[in-house]
Amino acid sequence: MSEPAKSTSPDGRYAIYVDMLEARMSHWIECPSLVDTRSGETLLRFSDSNWSMDRARWNSDAVVPMDLRKYPGDHRPASFEVAIDCTARTATVAGTPAAALGEVEAALERLYLAAKR
Repeated sequence: MSEPAKSTSPDGRYAIYVDMLEARMSHWIECPSLVDTRSGETLLRFSDSNWSMDRARWNSDAVVPMDLRKYPGDHRPASFEVAIDCTARTATVAGTPAAALGEVEAALERLYLAAKR
């Protein structure tokens, strides 16, 4: 990854990188990916680049809640919280456990479709 990490775990093992995409004039989408910096493994990457990270905050060395929304933001709530446990390779999406990180995007997509105005 050539860009600096947007957010790094307190111990430096995990890093969140974002792909910056201009959706409209001066409106940016920050599509995140989560990487284990020791192994180089990508733990989470979105196939739909319209998912944008509003905020990430590390609760510990391995747990990071992220607030995500889907462009163009035509849904309520405006964002969904995804709490990722990097060590266990699991996540909780809007309070509902997702068994594996590979299920996060599908769970978010279901929430998005249900929440569209």
